[in-house]
Amino acid sequence: MKLFHFAFRNMWRNKRRSVLSTATVAFGTLAVLVAAGFMEYSFYGLQETTIRTDLGHIQIENPAPAQLKGGEHPLVHGLENVTALKKHVNEMASVRYSMARLELQGIISNGEQSEIFVGRGIEANKEEAFASSFAPLVAGRGLSIATIEEPQESHIVLGEGLAAKLNVKPGDWVTILTTTVYGGLNGMDFKVAGLIRHFIPEYNERFVMLALPVAQELLQTDKVSRLIVVLRDTLKTDTTLAQIRAQFPKLTVIPWYEKATFYNSVVSLYWTIFGFLGSIIFIVVILTSFNTLMMTVMERIPEVGTLMAVGIPRVKVMWAFLLEGGLIGFFGALIGMIATLGVAVVVNLIQIPMPPPPGGTFGYPFKLHLVGEYFIMIPLLITVACMLATYVPARYASRLNISWALRHR
Repeated sequence: MKLFHFAFRNMWRNKRRSVLSTATVAFGTLAVLVAAGFMEYSFYGLQETTIRTDLGHIQIENPAPAQLKGGEHPLVHGLENVTALKKHVNEMASVRYSMARLELQGIISNGEQSEIFVGRGIEANKEEAFASSFAPLVAGRGLSIATIEEPQESHIVLGEGLAAKLNVKPGDWVTILTTTVYGGLNGMDFKVAGLIRHFIPEYNERFVMLALPVAQELLQTDKVSRLIVVLRDTLKTDTTLAQIRAQFPKLTVIPWYEKATFYNSVVSLYWTIFGFLGSIIFIVVILTSFNTLMMTVMERIPEVGTLMAVGIPRVKVMWAFLLEGGLIGFFGALIGMIATLGVAVVVNLIQIPMPPPPGGTFGYPFKLHLVGEYFIMIPLLITVACMLATYVPARYASRLNISWALRHR
């Protein structure tokens, strides 16, 4: 305790230098924590976008053969008895609900112009609620509302870009031509219920959604491509995955992150950038601490000689300087943490609009997602870095020749 007290008093002997050093450490801590907060918010946003616009939390499928036989189509191996499967899955405590999807593709036409589409038969009320934030309706009615209001009609929802290519709007009619599960051709007329703006540009120009029963009628099947499981909490993905695999060992159960290629690439890129940025800041902090303590040692050479002359062990002299550097790091990191909390409150309240990210169709608000682990790990690393930076000056001070140090002016 005496060493801490001694180091603390020595730290303020040159107030201007200590304040500048502490401010540098505080700004470095602030920069790293803000960068980490933005990175975590970006990860969270991209994760939820990936889950809610396409993959869901968990997908359940029939095991696909390594190679399809001649003339055989993928939906031959679709899921059957989906109602019973959904009942078992929905009974799990971590599951909010599950919904069936039927994938299809083909040609869509307005009578004068045709485009290739990728489509999905959906349980409209569940799917629209699930993806409303990341594939919002921009015109017309949703599929579920249109089906209730006009049950005698077959309705479809188009991506905004696809509708622009076909020059159609809500209330217009389009024709879909696709391949049935048995390989034949089948077509149906649909009334456009609404337009969505999909987050992914490629989907926005090719994507259609129709009610699951209508899609099954179009493809002439009672099977579905997969069952999408929606969880109450994304953090429960691995636990729920293990439960479903244990209950249904013959089915293929896939978590969202195994299919999220773009998400995994972005996470890897951001971690590389964050690591580079963090390294630069740590180097600045280390050099600042080294410079401060080296000047301190040079100013106190006679004092150091006096301490050792009266019997203070060299190791205690070294530890006094190490603790002084550590205290500069600690107080700087503490101020940086408090400043980060203030910046986060302001930034999250303002919600600065950001442009669409690469591969996106609309932007998002700039926010900071603060993680408790970073508020422990980063200040601790900065404090330790400051102590390590003072090792060379502290070691130099502890190895001084006593008689030379006493004569030094």
